Amino acid sequence: MDLKETNIDKKRKIFLKCLRENSREKLTSISKRTKIPISTLYDFMKEFKRSGVIRKNTVLVDFSLLGHNCHAQIFLNVEYSQLEDVRLYLEACSNVNSIYKVNNRWNLIVEVFKKNVRGLDTFVEDLRKNFEIKNIEIHYLIEEIKKEGFSFNYG
Repeated sequence: MDLKETNIDKKRKIFLKCLRENSREKLTSISKRTKIPISTLYDFMKEFKRSGVIRKNTVLVDFSLLGHNCHAQIFLNVEYSQLEDVRLYLEACSNVNSIYKVNNRWNLIVEVFKKNVRGLDTFVEDLRKNFEIKNIEIHYLIEEIKKEGFSFNYG
């Protein structure tokens, strides 16, 4: 799907913006607010899901309120021959929230939530024991300033 600057594509962008603000809002409510017919919104929703524009319906959680007060991004430079094994290992870890394949001096960036710094330290030690990690850098995330804030520019 190509979201060009046509009138119908502007409607798609408006609909996506509404969904990003509140994905649980009923289509009837969005239709009333945006003046886009509900049948059009329904078609857009089917199109977005089929094409992969909407990959997953999910909830943003404040993990600190659940006792996971250590939030970090770990930059990894892994021996290339073990990269796939490391990726599979990280995918299986329940405390790993996101994994990104990156370039330059790092292979992966891993977002991790742990209850405390000691738990994160144990996690990193296990990584080092099990795999050939060439380099590792840990960035503790202190405060979330903006998350999931991308919006389309209309006009």
